[in-house]
Amino acid sequence: SAAALALVSYLETVSAGSSFARRVGGRIEPNGELVAIGGGNLAAGLFGGFPVASGFARTAVAFQAGARTPMTALLAAAVVAAALLTLSPVLALLPTAALAAVIIVAVATLVDLRGVAEVARVRRSDLVALLATFAVTAAFGPVTGIGVGVAVSLVLLLRQSARPHFPELGRVPGTARYRSLARHDPLAADPAVLLMRLDAPLYFGNAVPVVDRIVDKVARRPGLAHVVLDASGIGWLDYTGAGAVAEVHRALAARGVALHLAAERQEAAGVLARTRQGAWLAANGRLHADVGAAVSALGLDPESPLLPPALAAPPEGV
Repeated sequence: SAAALALVSYLETVSAGSSFARRVGGRIEPNGELVAIGGGNLAAGLFGGFPVASGFARTAVAFQAGARTPMTALLAAAVVAAALLTLSPVLALLPTAALAAVIIVAVATLVDLRGVAEVARVRRSDLVALLATFAVTAAFGPVTGIGVGVAVSLVLLLRQSARPHFPELGRVPGTARYRSLARHDPLAADPAVLLMRLDAPLYFGNAVPVVDRIVDKVARRPGLAHVVLDASGIGWLDYTGAGAVAEVHRALAARGVALHLAAERQEAAGVLARTRQGAWLAANGRLHADVGAAVSALGLDPESPLLPPALAAPPEGV
């Protein structure tokens, strides 16, 4: 269909342009490419021409021939026009296999097995999407391959977002910085306070797992009095995510545990402030600018290891 042809043409143009632009240290503008392809095809339709788009094979041949600027297209058009006028009888005798050999040799340079190995080493889920897209494209064509690749990527994204990085925090000794307990050792902690940081958006796709993880951690800490949720890693928050914060507050309040939020990012803080639960937290001193401010407002014992040096009890005799 026309829509599928337009999609494949645009994706192939942007992919080919990006691939070869990186080789020469350049970059392309996808929006500009879309305008150029659209304008070219509108003109082709008005004057009875063929649909136009870039392609990996043609780009590879031009790149190996030394092409580096848009002047290549003008020069190629002039050469093709001259060849059609003067060399058509000779070119008609050229075997198709010879033309195919030229394209195969040029396109072979696009097969980046080292890149595939690097993808497998860095992140296996990306390798799954890569192999699925390759296999379906080889078997059923580019339109189906693109659709499957997008679908697999979305499934993997939702799966990853449902299991966000959610570390417990402790204070770096001698500083007012709070870092992950799993990645930094030793860190100062307080058994009466649970510090956690959500390093992901909080939205409908992961709201339930986030609530379950917080409640589960609280259930395993019988002496807990405060939970400080560091929202600095929450890039954006939707209505369901704000509802999850309210659900956590209710679940913790039922256990006698106070929830505090350190909402450093204005977007997350703004969304929370527009909810009833967020307004209640702000009115009751539970919404703070950062983790340090939240810890300072907990009213902890001066000897608590979570307090920064400036707020901790001074040594005896001072």
